[in-house]
Amino acid sequence: MIGKTHVWRDGCIVDNASGLANFCIYEVFNHNTFVEEMGKHIGFTLDPIIYNATVHASYNVIRNMLEPHPVLARLALSAPFYRLAERQICGIFKAIGAGSIELCEHSKCAHARARIADPFNLTQCLAITAGALQAIDGTRYSYEMVKEGDRAEVDFVPLPAETAREETYERLGITGFTPQRLPAAAPFNSCPKCGVPKVVGELLSFDLPHGVITKRDGGGRVILGGVASFNAMFRELEKELGDSVDHISSEIEKESTRRNLADAGLAGKAWDEAELRDHLALYGTGMLQAMEQDGDELSLEVANVYVPSLVAGRLAGIWENWHQEESAYDFSLENNALSMTIHPKT
Repeated sequence: MIGKTHVWRDGCIVDNASGLANFCIYEVFNHNTFVEEMGKHIGFTLDPIIYNATVHASYNVIRNMLEPHPVLARLALSAPFYRLAERQICGIFKAIGAGSIELCEHSKCAHARARIADPFNLTQCLAITAGALQAIDGTRYSYEMVKEGDRAEVDFVPLPAETAREETYERLGITGFTPQRLPAAAPFNSCPKCGVPKVVGELLSFDLPHGVITKRDGGGRVILGGVASFNAMFRELEKELGDSVDHISSEIEKESTRRNLADAGLAGKAWDEAELRDHLALYGTGMLQAMEQDGDELSLEVANVYVPSLVAGRLAGIWENWHQEESAYDFSLENNALSMTIHPKT
């Protein structure tokens, strides 16, 4: 389903209709480690930030897919057809690896009930469901939940009008990212049936009934995460931590990346420029433009980067796993182009 509505191009996973970069392939371990470790740094849970940012992202992804077809959208979101649209949306949730989310009841603008199983992160699964409901009927929802193991039954009810206009929610509104067209960016060969790059099927295993995606090497779970929600979360975290959020988040990502590579039996793996370019582009994290070694310092230029600290942390983790030593690194972002240097830590 994602392959029919999105295309891998210019280092991003782009919505065909809006031209916005919507997704990146992201390890669940990295995501949940980031949430836990960043919460320790700021001294409180990230759940409210995650929830509000992800509601926005879910709402915008669905509306962006519908808006180029206004007549069809009005029909799809009207009774009785909106129930069919909801089933399609739940299929998208499974296709991105969020888990199994089923909307079993929905009276528009009044009440909805969902069953969630195998969530990659329960807060985000609640949020993408609430965002989808808002895209369908324009209503912001809160929820009450009964949880048992990896399953939850959730009742969604409309938020009071004054709560629906809360400052944090408004501040976490999504700013979309349209990637720059890159003439040197070679496309991946796509599967003629589903439209997804063939190499994705070689890299990942899809359990669509349960909404679970895992790596074939190592078995680690991944998701197609919303890059706009990541960006919104980082903007909010900067209010708490200032510029240090970039360093803290890149260090968390670096350690997670090293751990993932080691667990996959890839400790000491060397990367050439073409292989690293394909890795970043396949994951939707940017397009490597240059990779130069000068003595013991590696310089990298990556275009179409939306969340720079996560990309920088991934690159530092790859370097440390490759050289089996600690690194020191610097990075900056200008016009969504990441410039980075990495060298041995002294």
